[in-house]
Amino acid sequence: MSLRRLMGAGTVAVAALLAAAPAEAKYISVQFGTDSQDEGNWSQDAIKMDAALKQWGNWKAAAQGGTMLIVNKDSTISGALTTLNTTPSAAGDFVLFMYSGHGGKYTNSVEGAPALDAPDERLSTYKNVGGWTRERDDSVANAFAGLNADAIKLGIFSACYAGGMWGEPGLDLNRVKKTAMYGSSGETQSTALDDPFIAALISSMSDKSADLNKDHKVTVQEWFNRANGLVKEANPTFFYSNTATKDDSGSPPSDFYAQPVYFPYDSPYGDNSFNDTVVAYDAPAPVTLLLICAGLIAWRMARLANRPCRR
Repeated sequence: MSLRRLMGAGTVAVAALLAAAPAEAKYISVQFGTDSQDEGNWSQDAIKMDAALKQWGNWKAAAQGGTMLIVNKDSTISGALTTLNTTPSAAGDFVLFMYSGHGGKYTNSVEGAPALDAPDERLSTYKNVGGWTRERDDSVANAFAGLNADAIKLGIFSACYAGGMWGEPGLDLNRVKKTAMYGSSGETQSTALDDPFIAALISSMSDKSADLNKDHKVTVQEWFNRANGLVKEANPTFFYSNTATKDDSGSPPSDFYAQPVYFPYDSPYGDNSFNDTVVAYDAPAPVTLLLICAGLIAWRMARLANRPCRR
């Protein structure tokens, strides 16, 4: 092949790759954890999640979208939700919100003793000045709804009754388009102060074990499945009726503490493919592939230029 033809072919190949490369999506995260006045050290969950995201696949380049860490002891859940709600986002962006702290329930719109069938759950933070600040699950959904409707949104909640953030028709997170959630516990379950769910999510990022099928990308379903498996290993009595045989057909000996839950984005919007939505890529980015292609073309051109010609 002549040098001119090779250069022409290379130009066409690079142009095709450029045309095929998808628009760069932003990866945006808000991690919120605040320490209670009497118990809990949940700011560490937020700090460690923030650090892990900055080292995870395509999240390493998150400076393009940003990771926001809110751990000040005088921060409130209200402030964190405002930060989420006012974060600029566009179609195709991936927005992650993590909360680690207290959770509770309301009864007939008035806070009362735990009522496991109460319609509203709450997230609660305590600050040194002003005392408790509480936000209903409806307010959480409103904050998510403020993001671009076609941005992909994942809420991660480590709190008592976390599963209650999802489910009430027309009010909870399941009303927000392209949204899924992980919870450290079901709607009627408590979460231990030292619950391992957030730590399991982080460790599966750090050691790359979240990529269950080893295809260099981690889906929403894979990340949850790996973390859930690690929690089962840490707390077998919360899952298995017989821990020796790992039989989960009956009730486990302990039902007070948490079993993680995952709710994928589903109808009424008709898109049931959220399970396969990619949270993180660990493969070469399109720009990297272009550079590799250009390098190969340059190498081949140099070889041809130095090849003796027959005259």
